[in-house]
Amino acid sequence: PIPCVPWQSQTSGQYQRRVHGYLLLYGELPTPQQLEDHQYHITYHTLVHEKLIEFFKGFKSDAHPMAIMCSVVGALSSFYHDSIDITLA
Repeated sequence: PIPCVPWQSQTSGQYQRRVHGYLLLYGELPTPQQLEDHQYHITYHTLVHEKLIEFFKGFKSDAHPMAIMCSVVGALSSFYHDSIDITLA
């Protein structure tokens, strides 16, 4: 089991999932400020653009999931082009 930090006053499952996610990404338990920053970044970067939802609707209902995934991952670069650093390629 993952240890609880002393300052933890909340016991909700949602809080625990945020702490576990942070622990998996960074290998350590977060401070309250780190957890707040992490929650902001997760919320900001997990919003789905409405056009991407329309992109999903363009596939046939019996399309293979791997084909859908490959197409959507490729399309993501057009939605988040400002996050791409082409000098790293």
